Amino acid sequence: MTLEVLSHIYEPFFSTKPVGSGTGLGIPTTLSIVRAHGGFMMIYSDVGKGSVFRLYFPADADADAVGSEPQARTIDLPRGDGDMLLVVEDDSSVRTTMAATLEAFGYRVLLAQDGAEAIERFRKAHSSIALVITDLTMPVLDGPQALRAMRQLDPRVPCVVMSGQSDVDTRHLPQDISVSARLPKPFTAATLLQTVSKSKRRTT
Repeated sequence: MTLEVLSHIYEPFFSTKPVGSGTGLGIPTTLSIVRAHGGFMMIYSDVGKGSVFRLYFPADADADAVGSEPQARTIDLPRGDGDMLLVVEDDSSVRTTMAATLEAFGYRVLLAQDGAEAIERFRKAHSSIALVITDLTMPVLDGPQALRAMRQLDPRVPCVVMSGQSDVDTRHLPQDISVSARLPKPFTAATLLQTVSKSKRRTT
């Protein structure tokens, strides 16, 4: 990678791939997870030769002690407890990256690529779903239409909406649809995890 590319690789949604072929979320998401475990990342790259990514994590000071118990580490980012989330996103790269992040932090994830598929998945499992996270502008059936249908099945299910539009409140989210939070794109893994933790349905 060139120095110019290296200077941007930690930025969410920065990508050298053609439009529609990648989102640039992989490296920022990985970095967030590594940092959450007290580690850091180093990158070594030579143009025309390749790149090496090395992940470093703190060692357990008591790991070599016979009979010692592992010390619990403090994780800065909130974790799930097996909560089921429904993620609705038409961009496959964003969808899979979100799923990987959420699953790494203790959530179970159902995925849908549009509103129609989301309604079908919600119909089958709505009693187990703690939160719906949906994009607003999608083909086949958009976010607001899908949310209305899901709210008919379960009026109390909390919802978080994602959008890359700055005027999401006035144009893309009708006033009759209440949501727990809004995630403006691009967002970091930390923002996603914190928003989910605050918005999900509580079981106790």
